[in-house]
Amino acid sequence: MDDPVTYTATVRNRGTNTWTGNLQATWRVDDLVADQQTESVSLAPGQTTTYAHVLNWDGNSHKVEITLDVADERGTNNDLAIDTRSVPILLYVDQSYIQDFREIDTPLYPEAVTDDFLDWVNYNMARMNTMFETAGTQKRVHYDLLEVIEDTDPDPTVDRQPFAVFPFRFYAQGPSYRSSGYYRPAKDIDYGFLHEMGHQLGMIDLYQLDVPSQNNDVSGLGYSGPAGLMHSCTDFISPHSALGMEHWIDQAHGYYGQYIYNMPDQIKLRILDVYSQPLVGATVKMYQYCERPGQGKVITDQIKAQGLTDINGEFYLPNVTIDSEKVPPIYTGDELHANPFGYLAVVGTNSVLHFRVEYDGGTDYCWLDVTETNVAYFNGQTDEAVFVRQLGLGGLAQYCPPQEMTEMNAEDWAAWAEGSSAPNTYVENDTSRKLSGSASLKFVTDGGFDTYIRYPRTFVAHWDLSDSDTLNISFYAENPSPYGFQNHSPWIRLKDADNNYFEYQYYRNASPWTILNEARDNWQSYSIPLDASEYEENGWRRTVSGTPDMSHIQYIEIHADTWGNGFILWIDGLGFDPSPLCSCRYNYDGDADVDGKDLSFFIDALESSQADISELEDFSMDFGKINCQNPE
Repeated sequence: MDDPVTYTATVRNRGTNTWTGNLQATWRVDDLVADQQTESVSLAPGQTTTYAHVLNWDGNSHKVEITLDVADERGTNNDLAIDTRSVPILLYVDQSYIQDFREIDTPLYPEAVTDDFLDWVNYNMARMNTMFETAGTQKRVHYDLLEVIEDTDPDPTVDRQPFAVFPFRFYAQGPSYRSSGYYRPAKDIDYGFLHEMGHQLGMIDLYQLDVPSQNNDVSGLGYSGPAGLMHSCTDFISPHSALGMEHWIDQAHGYYGQYIYNMPDQIKLRILDVYSQPLVGATVKMYQYCERPGQGKVITDQIKAQGLTDINGEFYLPNVTIDSEKVPPIYTGDELHANPFGYLAVVGTNSVLHFRVEYDGGTDYCWLDVTETNVAYFNGQTDEAVFVRQLGLGGLAQYCPPQEMTEMNAEDWAAWAEGSSAPNTYVENDTSRKLSGSASLKFVTDGGFDTYIRYPRTFVAHWDLSDSDTLNISFYAENPSPYGFQNHSPWIRLKDADNNYFEYQYYRNASPWTILNEARDNWQSYSIPLDASEYEENGWRRTVSGTPDMSHIQYIEIHADTWGNGFILWIDGLGFDPSPLCSCRYNYDGDADVDGKDLSFFIDALESSQADISELEDFSMDFGKINCQNPE
């Protein structure tokens, strides 16, 4: 502590004329003037001069800033500030790369904030610091060695250890980062560039936690890791990444992802039923997403742990003992202790757990990834953390689907898209664009690849579709991609609780056809034969995965895939024909109410509407019992 630290600012003539005169520089520390220095200089184009300021190190963050008192055509680059605990970055740039950036690259981008490459990289680093600040971490970055060299110069020999390095050098005729798919012209920021810089600080790719639905042998459900810069190069830093950087506030670089070792000593799930009450006595089976020889990253049906929820609906996740000789502590002090994930890969490839929950003949699923456990730990839950999951179990079963499954019931649907996050992929009721009834179901996503909506979400279905002939469905789509949908969209699945399913896709001339493109900007309606042939040449073809049974269907899933990212899809008129029927019986022993409604409400429902009938099954109360079941 109190050792003197010298901060040196390099001033470079970036113009094309020699600059001669007295050049005054003002140093400020935490916005207070600390020193003023004046030099008489004559700087030819490309030449430099330096200014130095000494500050005693106290271990705290301080803003050190230098400002030039000079009138020139680019006043915005006459000021530069860094944080004293900021991570230093090293970068060399070839002379002709700078020229190409100015003369060839920048004219292609009328919204560009600068045509000077050195200004551009500093501008991007400033954006990253703003994202760090917004995310609530003190982590900062700055260019400590930013040097222009001749194209023919060999790579400089320099000790890279003190620096974060990406890339080491921008070579002559190298690619422009403005051509990146993550470049935002309106901001002149390349978030792909900042993403890669994040790796230099030790942040991991959060998309490693994404589980494609086809890689999940247990439920066929997909999962997406936390959104943010380290997931899909978005313009913010996730709370998980920010907390990891705050944990490593004094670590410049050299370690990658070991902050995910920090988890509570004991982790448990609290499973709630559809009414937000503890689900007691439910069977919980835990699976893990990980690399498998010859299979890649998958969730297989190999159970990692199994048990019952207790009186509080809680299930303790058993810890895997860790051999510290195999995973020794690192210099930062991070150490992998016993935990439910086991031997964590620091890149995150085995950091997702999947849970199958079985209760009273129904099945539902939930997830836990390591980032949630890290966030809990960094927020003070070092001994124990409880993660709450509400499932569609413990309530009324649905033995018969409603005649119309897209009628003012968006809350009963789940939505997911590969590469997206919950706020950006959702369903809602739409009363303005509809084909029948009071509303349609509107599916909005910014995702690409596989996307789906799934019904029901809020209760357990036990559908017997043996006597139904067709599935009726209507689509309307808005898709900004010039190529529209792909991958033979849509494909529709009728699934049981064990991920067995019937799948329906449209074929034309014996080849799969992306018929959903015909619904762009107009309604298209289809009647899909439930017993369609798997050899149909022109029409809907049915294929089978596993051993599904039409008399035991629990879900319907509607999948779509688009070129690029993002679309809106409206679904209406969804129902089976003929619609399965239920018979009901009830007895009533006295006055009572359920959820504030007199029993007469339920009796009226039983006698008036099949859709309401299907929501009541084995509803036990002190005064009697209501039972809706399939007809015998």
